[in-house]
Amino acid sequence: MLTFLSDVSSIRCLYKCDCGNEIIVLKNNVRRGHTKSCGCLRKIVTKERSIKHGHKSGGKRSRAYIAWVNMKSRCNNAKRKDAHNYIGRGINYCERWENFSNFLEDMGEPEDRMTLDRQDNSLGYSKENCRWAPMSVQCTNKRNNVRYELNGKNLTLSEWEKETGVGRATIHKRVMRGVPLEQAITFKGYLKSGIS
Repeated sequence: MLTFLSDVSSIRCLYKCDCGNEIIVLKNNVRRGHTKSCGCLRKIVTKERSIKHGHKSGGKRSRAYIAWVNMKSRCNNAKRKDAHNYIGRGINYCERWENFSNFLEDMGEPEDRMTLDRQDNSLGYSKENCRWAPMSVQCTNKRNNVRYELNGKNLTLSEWEKETGVGRATIHKRVMRGVPLEQAITFKGYLKSGIS
């Protein structure tokens, strides 16, 4: 709390903070409640939040806390370059996740190299739709990925590469030349097609 000491000018006053510091601030900021201390309250609140949520360790923020902050920014910050992918599409997070401790309770801390991933990209962030996933999974879970379906499997070229051992660039080149997918993803089948 600030205690008035004296006027410094027509718009500024000298105040004494409960912590003992003296500061000069705008009168209106104190009257309106915008300035309540010399800055020590902000430090205390920040420290309490860090301790309460356990998201700081040795001065570093945890991966869960960073993911939570980034999630909120994607859904709330209209100035982001990618705002059209989130705000523009109505992507938001569940009300429960407004509070970091609830997010942490639902998701836990991720393992190394795991990031927050929405399983269904048309839906928002919630416990039911989110998981911790490596970047390799995230890269295959993008709206702009082209998927190729065969025998009930709907996979990206990277996933077909892992499935078959044939390089994704090779599969892509073959498909672009008109080779059917079932032949393009095999070594022998490609030779049988007669297309080079």
